[in-house]
Amino acid sequence: MGPVKERYLQYEKAGDHYLGQVVSGLDVNDVSFAISPPYFESGIVDDVSANINKLLTAFTVGGGNLSGEVFQVLYFCFASLCYHFDYLVCVTPRRSKLQASPFFTNIPNYAKEAAVVKFPWTKTASTPSFTGLPPHVCLLAQLEGLKAEIAASKDEIIAGVKSDLDGRRLGSQSYFDKEEIIAKMAEFHVEMMRKVEVVGRNSSTAIQAGCRDVDFTVGDQVVEGSGDSVSTITASSAHTLIDERGKRFQIFFSAGAISRVGPEFVFPKMTLCTLITSWFSGNQSTKTLPFKLLRPMEIAKVSERHKCSKMKVLMMGVQLAAERCDMWRPQRGTWDVGSTVRLYEAVRPYFAYPSKKSARREEHISWYTVYNLYIKHDKKFAVDLT
Repeated sequence: MGPVKERYLQYEKAGDHYLGQVVSGLDVNDVSFAISPPYFESGIVDDVSANINKLLTAFTVGGGNLSGEVFQVLYFCFASLCYHFDYLVCVTPRRSKLQASPFFTNIPNYAKEAAVVKFPWTKTASTPSFTGLPPHVCLLAQLEGLKAEIAASKDEIIAGVKSDLDGRRLGSQSYFDKEEIIAKMAEFHVEMMRKVEVVGRNSSTAIQAGCRDVDFTVGDQVVEGSGDSVSTITASSAHTLIDERGKRFQIFFSAGAISRVGPEFVFPKMTLCTLITSWFSGNQSTKTLPFKLLRPMEIAKVSERHKCSKMKVLMMGVQLAAERCDMWRPQRGTWDVGSTVRLYEAVRPYFAYPSKKSARREEHISWYTVYNLYIKHDKKFAVDLT
């Protein structure tokens, strides 16, 4: 294409950024459209970037072999999960795969604290560059920045005037009283802020009026859920239990019986990798003990009890495979997530069952499918291991 490409296609990346903000539900006619994506602010927690990099490498299957581009995408996806964690806990069903993912169930507190968003007038050195912003949003952002600067300078100006008047010892009747001067300055400041606010409001109104015939916005979607479909973190009858690693779990008391899961407990949808993590590490977001410690009789729902029994059978196969490849490292109590992911990487070839009809994505099929294939190929599995 020669010079045509450089002349006409040089803004395609900014266009992609703009489209991403539009489809995420941001109002293109409001200054909030200039918000940054969630990211980790390095100044909030010491060495947060190094800690996040180690965590992502440990939690990701094949994390040590990821390319820089893929790792950067994973970095920002994890930042978004940390920033929206409380909202996602409320709206995602208990059976959601997200409820079993270690990236969601084992988020450390320092990651949640460091995940922030910024605007152009509040950005720091760590804030990603703002791209894909239309000109009118940039103007509105500059007005917001001006308002912030005026508000910040108010106290400095008044403090300086007070200090100067006190140094001059103005007290005679020929001069204005100091308090009257300060009050007048505050009045002028309020009037200035009002005018700036009017200018910003009029600009936004004019922009919306000019775009009235074109719909740029995406309506907010309200996620509704009944009591059965929305996950619950705490319960009135729950008490906290702390294990030897300092992790907190809950035990429940109901009608004189003690259980380590609530009466509405259900297993989330999981792949084999997330099952291994939940089996040995538990779920910190819901404070659920590792599944290996659960007894079927503690689970109220009969269908979930059958799943627990099948999980145990499958995990016995995982242990056998790990022992055969010399990767079994028994540990007491809860495991760290990195150890469970390394365990999955070691045993994954033993649970690969090719399909004769089509390619099967072993890493994405559910643990229940893996269990059925394992039972079907049990004899072949034992021969392969020997």
